[in-house]
Amino acid sequence: MSAKKIILSFEDDFELDYHILALHTSIEDFRLAFHLNRTLSIFFQREEKYRICINSNEYANPRFYYSFNDKHEFISYFLIENKHQYSQKSEAAGLFADDEIITDTYFIENDRKANFILILKGESIDYKIAEISKKLKKENFIRSIYIIPTDKIKNKHYYDLIA
Repeated sequence: MSAKKIILSFEDDFELDYHILALHTSIEDFRLAFHLNRTLSIFFQREEKYRICINSNEYANPRFYYSFNDKHEFISYFLIENKHQYSQKSEAAGLFADDEIITDTYFIENDRKANFILILKGESIDYKIAEISKKLKKENFIRSIYIIPTDKIKNKHYYDLIA
């Protein structure tokens, strides 16, 4: 079964708010999801059947991600690795014809230092983002955490967030 494609966007949405937190950590994605589940009392699950793709190209940059939909507070959470490396065959002829080129892409292009991006989507969630920031700043698995204003995202037109 092939993966379904999800395109994420932070365009103006009159019904729902988006808030984005940049997370700096040295732990792997599954460990981070585990710690976030424990700390925030949520239940992130890895989305195996979906891939997030950059520039609407399904094969250029697949990313697996974690999500949780809180039906009681009407908030959707998304945990996404910011940096992703993918390889592609070199188009050069001759000596370098069989070489692979490793390319780095970033989910949030203008914040390349963040390891992970935590996105909250919901109605009137300003209070929740402050609560989460406060809790995570106390944890030793997070080196740094801060809010990324959605109006400062350079590559926001590439994505359309769906739950």
